[in-house]
Amino acid sequence: MTTPVELAPPLSGRDAVADALYRYLLGCDTSNVELFDSSFTENSTFTLNGQSSKGLAEIRANVYDRISKLDTTHSLTNIRINIESSEVDASITANAISQHYRQGKGLAPGESSLLVGTLYNGTLTRDKGSSLWKIKDLSIKMIWADGDFAVMA
Repeated sequence: MTTPVELAPPLSGRDAVADALYRYLLGCDTSNVELFDSSFTENSTFTLNGQSSKGLAEIRANVYDRISKLDTTHSLTNIRINIESSEVDASITANAISQHYRQGKGLAPGESSLLVGTLYNGTLTRDKGSSLWKIKDLSIKMIWADGDFAVMA
């Protein structure tokens, strides 16, 4: 079963804005580069703990290419969205819990893993050519971690 980039019927309001983060995370978790790419503008900035990637190609290389090869799940909660009066720009904050295992090891007993709690802050823009919202800037800050960071290597 494929996951479409644009849902039918189209989402509206805050649901459409939140969907940009959902596409980014589900793209990572399911190794779906089309879904991942659809969540960012060509000139997006992605910052994780102060380390920034600029532009979709660099974000894909530094984020998608690393995470999509792992057995992962990312869960968002406490999502708050503010849509500007222009209805073209929005901001979002959220909390996330992410579980990471080496590729193919997620169901193996006793395997090393990394569980991370993070805060997300981002700005988004409505895509002119579709019903989608896209991430312009996303900053992720790790608040806590439990496990083995070597899983990410």
